[in-house]
Amino acid sequence: MLSVVQSANLALRFGLELVSLVAVACWAWVAAATLAGKICAALAAPLAVAVIWTVIQGESVPGAVQLLAQVAVFAAAAAAILRLGRPRLAAAFVVVSDRECCPDDVLGEMISRLDYSASNAASR
Repeated sequence: MLSVVQSANLALRFGLELVSLVAVACWAWVAAATLAGKICAALAAPLAVAVIWTVIQGESVPGAVQLLAQVAVFAAAAAAILRLGRPRLAAAFVVVSDRECCPDDVLGEMISRLDYSASNAASR
C-alpha cells in the first residue's frame, strides 16, 4: 500500500507529464504556419513525446538512460513554455521537475554506481 507521500509524489509526477504534453502541443500549434500544419503538429508533437516516455519506462531500459530521457522530455517542455513567452512558468516548471526527476539521493547513487563501474572497468 502506498503512503500518502508516495501517492502525492506519483500525482505530482503525473501532473508534470501532462504539463509536458500540453506545453509541447501548444508550442507546436504556435510554431506551425497553416491551420492544417497547426493541427498536425499539435497532434504529432505530444504523441512523439508520449511514445518516447512510454518506451523509456520499460524494465529493460537502464536507469541512466531513463534519467537522461526524462530530463530531455522535461527540458523540451520547459523550452516550449519559454518559447510561448512564459519565462516564470518555465522556471517554475524546471525547478519542480528537477526536484521530481533528479532528487539528490537518486542522482548521487547513480553517480556512485558510474564511478564504481568505471573503477571496475579500469582495473580489468
